[in-house]
Amino acid sequence: MSDGFGIYVHIPFCRRKCGYCDFHSIPLTQTSQDTVNRTIDQVRAEIAAHTSLVEAIGADLDQVKLPDVTSIYIGGGTPSAVPAAGIRAIISDVMKSFQMADEVEVTVEVNPDTASQDWLQTVFDAGANRISIGAQSMDETVLHTLGRPHGPGDVEDTVKAARAVGFAHLSLDLIYGAPEESLESWEQTVEAALRVQPEHFSVYGLTLSPEAPMAAELGCRHGSIREWEVASEDSLAAKHDLAVTKLEAAGYPRYELCSYGVEGHRSRHNMNYWAQGGYLGFGPGAHSHLPAKVTGLAGAMRWCDGRSVDQYSEGAGNQIADMDVVQGAAARTEMVCLALRMKEGLDMSTYRARFGSDFVDDFSGPYAQLSEDQLLVTFGDRVRLSAEGWLLADHVMAQFI
Repeated sequence: MSDGFGIYVHIPFCRRKCGYCDFHSIPLTQTSQDTVNRTIDQVRAEIAAHTSLVEAIGADLDQVKLPDVTSIYIGGGTPSAVPAAGIRAIISDVMKSFQMADEVEVTVEVNPDTASQDWLQTVFDAGANRISIGAQSMDETVLHTLGRPHGPGDVEDTVKAARAVGFAHLSLDLIYGAPEESLESWEQTVEAALRVQPEHFSVYGLTLSPEAPMAAELGCRHGSIREWEVASEDSLAAKHDLAVTKLEAAGYPRYELCSYGVEGHRSRHNMNYWAQGGYLGFGPGAHSHLPAKVTGLAGAMRWCDGRSVDQYSEGAGNQIADMDVVQGAAARTEMVCLALRMKEGLDMSTYRARFGSDFVDDFSGPYAQLSEDQLLVTFGDRVRLSAEGWLLADHVMAQFI
C-alpha cells in the first residue's frame, strides 16, 4: 500500500475529439466559453469544500487525517486548451487547501497544438514541474489518421518551449498500432521521440472502444469483447518489442506496463495509483479513492463525480456517483492486478501481511497455470510478469478476475 497521496483534476475540454479517444471530454466547438469558465469555477469550489466529500462517504471527519499530498495531476481532455489563468488558479487552490509533502510532483497534460510558451510559463510559475505531452506519433500520416491536430514539428517546438520555461521533467505519450502504420514508421517515431530527449515515455498499443469515433469509421463490431485491436497481434507484438528494445537501450528502463523513465523520473502520481494509494479527484467524471487506513472504514472507498459537464458547471450535478467499497476478494484481486503492472511485481509478504492469507493459496489456479505457461516468474517472495508476460499482460490480468 502506498504512502503517497494524490490530487487529480479533470479538465473535460479539448480542441477537438481525436478518433481513438473514449475519455470524458468535450470539444470546445461544442460548448461555450461561459461553460468552460463556470466549470473551472466549480472545480475550484469543489477543491475548497473537499471535506464534504470525505464526510459524504460516511467517514468520521474527526478520525480522518488526509496524508500530505505527494502529487498533483491535471489531466483531461486537454488542460492546455483552456486559459492558463484557470490552471494557475486550480494549482494555487490545491496547494492552499491541502498539506503539501516535500518536493510534490505537479503534472499538467498538454497537447502540442495548444501549449504556447506563454501558457507553459504561466503554469510553471504557478508550481507545475512536470509536463505530459500528447505526441502519440512523429509520423504526419499517422497523426492525421488518429485525428491529431498537430504535426511532428509541433512536438519538437513544445519540448523546446517547455525547456526554455524551465521544465526539467517532460513525458511523451506515444501510441503504436494505428491503421496504415508500418513497423518502419513506428521505428522512425520512436527514434524521433528519443531525439527530443524527454525524461519519461508512456507507450500504448492502440485499442478502440465502441464509443471511439474511429470504431465506427473502421466498421468495428464490438460484441462481447472488451476492446477491439486495430492491428494484428503479430504487428502489435513487433512494435511493442521494438519500443522496449530501443527505449531501454537509450537509457529509459521500463518500470511499468506502459511506462519508461530515466533514473529519478518515474511518475509519482501514477505509481501511487498502482500501489492502491489514496487520491481525491475533482471535476466532472473524476475518480477518488481513499484507503481504509485513511478513513477508518471497513474497506477502501471509491467514487466518481457525475459526468455531466452542464450539470457540473451549474453546481447542480450529483457530486458523488457510483460509490463502491473495495474489500475482500475485490481488494485482493485489485492488489494483484495493479502490482503485476510494475516491474517489481507483487510482494507476497506484503500481500500476506495485509490479508492474512497467502497469494499462492488464494489464486492457486491462475498462479499455477500462468507459471507453467512461463508468463509469471517467482523470485523469492516476489512474483512478476515474464518477458512474454509483459506482452500478454491483459490475458494474465484476466485470469485473476
